[in-house]
Amino acid sequence: MKKLIIVVAMLFPFSGHAEQILFHCNFDRYADANEQRFQEQDFSFKVLLEIDGSSVKASIIGDIASPLVIRFGELGHFNFVEVTGVGNLNITTIMANGKAVHSRHIVMSESKSMFSQYYGTCLPK
Repeated sequence: MKKLIIVVAMLFPFSGHAEQILFHCNFDRYADANEQRFQEQDFSFKVLLEIDGSSVKASIIGDIASPLVIRFGELGHFNFVEVTGVGNLNITTIMANGKAVHSRHIVMSESKSMFSQYYGTCLPK
């Protein structure tokens, strides 16, 4: 984790106070468990990184601002895990080149679920 914070610090120089980086994520393709093929999709959200020294917090900006668990990969990528109020998971990975994948793991009832994966980009603005 410390390695990527250093990478983030080099990419986004800090002044003496907390910094905010807003990623605009746009996904134009997806696949789900039922279709098992790629389809065009128009889906987007924003991820806010708040960096204060060695502390990094992340949240999805939308109708409900959700706190995220953030993990940094050794290859310059970010992994965000969102646990919803009912215990479902959404996982987003942003690679160093801006390519991104967003996976939804949603259980709606004992017999109904939705598993899907979205492909696109997340770029800092």
